[in-house]
Order: sequence, then C-alpha cells, then structure tokens
Amino acid sequence: MNKYEALGRYTETLEMLEKTKKEREMIVDSLYHSAGNLQRDLVNERTTKMPFNPQNALTCISINVEKLSQIQQNIAELTQTINHYADFCEKPKI
Repeated sequence: MNKYEALGRYTETLEMLEKTKKEREMIVDSLYHSAGNLQRDLVNERTTKMPFNPQNALTCISINVEKLSQIQQNIAELTQTINHYADFCEKPKI
C-alpha cells in the first residue's frame, strides 16, 4: 500500500469514526431521556396516583444499551483501523 492510498483510507475511516461518534451521542441522549421518563412517571405515581408502568421506558433503555454496546465495539474497530493506516501515511494515531 502506498502513502496516498493509506491517506485516503485513513481519511475515509476517520470520517466513519466521526459519524459513529455522533450516533453514539444520539443513543446516550435517548438513554438520558428514557431515564428522565422513568423519574417523571415515579413522581406522577406519588402526586397523581397514576400507576407506575416502567415497561416502555425499560424496553427503550434495553434496546439503546445494546445499540450503545455495538457502537462502542465499532468505534474500537475503526480506531484500530485508523491507527493501522496512520503508520503508512505518517498521520497521528488516535
């Protein structure tokens, strides 16, 4: 692999990493809101005597935790790939 091919792959993989990190931010934000919904529902149970039913929020949290785990694995793999190409094109490792 020549330097320019490695540079192209480095840049492409770096862009994929940034996109994946943005996806991770969205998942974490969703987890934050789901946890807030649980807290709100608990308060509603105390103040309005509405029954507490956490199933929807817990399902959403469970799905997003799985997605977050997959995204973290993808970020680790992309980072490893970027660092591999960095050696060939004299770019910094991350």
